[in-house]
Amino acid sequence: MSFKKLFFYLYAALVVMLTWPLFAAWIPVFVKSWYWYPVGVIFGFLFISEYFKTRQFVYILWYIVVVYLNCFMGDKYIYDPIAATTRFLGLIFITSAPLFFIQPNKERVRYFFYIFFLILLIAVSIASYYWNTQFPNVIRDDITITGSDEVYEFAYLYRFGLTRYQFAHAVPIIIPPLVMAYKIRKRIIEKVFFAFVVFLCLVHTYVSNSTTAFMMAVIAVLLSFMVSPNMTKKQTWRIVMLGVVLFPLLSENVFSSILGFIDWATGSEGAIHDHIADMQQSIVSKSTYGTVGARQDRYAVSWQMFFQNPFIGTNDETGNHSVFIDHLGSYGIIGFFPLFAFLWVEFKAIMKRLGANNRVYYYISGFCAFSLMALKNAHIWDINCFLFVAAPIFFLEINRDIRQQNSF
Repeated sequence: MSFKKLFFYLYAALVVMLTWPLFAAWIPVFVKSWYWYPVGVIFGFLFISEYFKTRQFVYILWYIVVVYLNCFMGDKYIYDPIAATTRFLGLIFITSAPLFFIQPNKERVRYFFYIFFLILLIAVSIASYYWNTQFPNVIRDDITITGSDEVYEFAYLYRFGLTRYQFAHAVPIIIPPLVMAYKIRKRIIEKVFFAFVVFLCLVHTYVSNSTTAFMMAVIAVLLSFMVSPNMTKKQTWRIVMLGVVLFPLLSENVFSSILGFIDWATGSEGAIHDHIADMQQSIVSKSTYGTVGARQDRYAVSWQMFFQNPFIGTNDETGNHSVFIDHLGSYGIIGFFPLFAFLWVEFKAIMKRLGANNRVYYYISGFCAFSLMALKNAHIWDINCFLFVAAPIFFLEINRDIRQQNSF
């Protein structure tokens, strides 16, 4: 193996290491995993130089200039200068990676990433279920870590397979290619395998005790089974519009009954049960209640900041519960537009590189990703890695396996 090929495999391993807490936790606590971002950027300059001529890179530069100005123009901000630099390098790293992996001559590296990622998804989902039975609500508790002792305790659990709360929010994005694999595979054993992995994804989000992540995973499964690889864009939009039309027609009792069924199916306990109970109470009382009200209050803080100064935003602390709304509140349109434009252009660029039979499923992955960023202050590295790297690789490799089977 040449040094260049070895470097390619190391690059793929670096993306996996920085994404999965199972590996990142082995890096010493005081040597943060994001120190490796510059390595990925340098690799991009050497082997993916065309990325730095794309519109995505221009939008990232625009976005980061706004963030830096925010850092030096006020006492309160979403990111300090170091965090802003980290985000800048991380965005370049993870969004230039698709140009590397999707290249025609990278089949072996892509296959290595696909198998490695799939094994980790299975192992971490099972391990997270186990740790959650030993320490209930442990995954959700990681967002409240404060002291160094707690950091070391969680690092120990991460090293043995516990997922992170933020990481679990990205899992729904990988469900559409898994469902597609289940539907197009012909062998029973392969269908059973991919059905099992989809089930583990649901378990993964459920044990995280995040209602948003779990509900998005359920929606991803339902939508993925409703579509087919041969569907046209017109047929896809018909399904979307049907859902838009039918949703308002659901009566309060019907919607509450649906939530009740989900509550029963998930065991009627834990944080998800509490959130569903709050939603049902909000429907009955026609007003926000409990966690629903708390979330709405957080959104309201960011919206108020945005409406105070829609163009440049308000340099203050946001509600901190939505990537998009928080950016509108803190940076205004001038800061939100380049972030959203960069994400959308990157999504469309990858869409063009995928085969026509993958696109309807990739739309569902995109819907999950953008919805999660709208509803939650989700970790953008995890979302981007799953949407722009993992999902496209899964689509390409699943289709390559089918072509190889059909050639025999």
